[in-house]
Order: sequence, then structure tokens, then C-alpha cells
Amino acid sequence: MADWIFISHSSKDKRLAQVICEYLSDAGVSDGDFFCSSYGDPIGAGHDDLEAIYDYMDRAWVIVELISKSFFASERCLMEVGYATARERHAQQHPEMRRPIRFFPLVVPPVTYRRVNEKLHRRQSIRLDSRSQCTTFAVQLHKALSDLGAQLDEARWRDKEATFSRACMDAISSL
Repeated sequence: MADWIFISHSSKDKRLAQVICEYLSDAGVSDGDFFCSSYGDPIGAGHDDLEAIYDYMDRAWVIVELISKSFFASERCLMEVGYATARERHAQQHPEMRRPIRFFPLVVPPVTYRRVNEKLHRRQSIRLDSRSQCTTFAVQLHKALSDLGAQLDEARWRDKEATFSRACMDAISSL
């Protein structure tokens, strides 16, 4: 794959973030092609975690935001949204310098679209309130990655969708 997927989430939503990471890995995305602070050990001891996060965000083609109650309560998550938005604006003003960012805001119940639009941004979002919406996210992410030039095994990706959507809903119900 060309570069990175960055998964922004609250540490309190660790299980849901891990479900997404496991799906990506099972569907054929190399662990090195996505960053999630709750998956593996991406930032070693002694490193400046904020600088590392900015570095990963700078390389990201896709930013997945797990927007939950905990996300709104996390200064770090809100800072990541601000940084990504500033990077997006910079890329729009200087298209020769940076590639565009694809955002995937995932609204985790009981958070509503209205709250996201009022407090965060007005990007089109997917509300993860059913298995079909989890599958919608998987389908749209596959399309975005393919559009960016990622070489993904479509059959393998689709084969993992049902397992992902079940695991996704299980993780959300445990929040």
C-alpha cells in the first residue's frame, strides 16, 4: 500500500479500535500500513508520543475517527482532529506539497450526528449503530483505499466483512 491509515480514538474505546485493526490485518492490510496506538507497540518507550502521532498523521492518507463520548472528553482526540483539519486545509491550499486526506468519521452511539456537526466538524459520517453500518464503513474504506492505489484482495476483504461487523457491534455494546 502507498502509505498509512491513522485511527484516532480514545483509549477508553480501545477494544473497538482493536476490532478495526484486526479487520484491516485479516483483510490483507499490512500492520505497517496503519497506525493505532492501541494495536501492537507503535511508539516505543522513551519516545515523544505526541511527535510520533503527528508524524504518523503527516503520512496518513486516511484518517479514521472513532467519535464516542470518550472521544469528545479526550483532549488528545480533539487535538488530533484539529491537527488533521489544519493539515487538510494546508493540502487544499498547496496541492503540490501534500496529498489529500480521506476522513472516515465513525459516530459511536449514543453520540449523534447533530453533536458531531455542532461540536466537531460537518463531514459526512457513518453512525455505527448496526451491523449493516459497520459493513458500510468496510465497503467505503475498501473503495477509498483502492482509489488511492492500494492493491487489496477484494475477495479476502469481503470475506472478512461479516466477522468484522459482528465484532464491531460486540465492541460497541461493551462501551
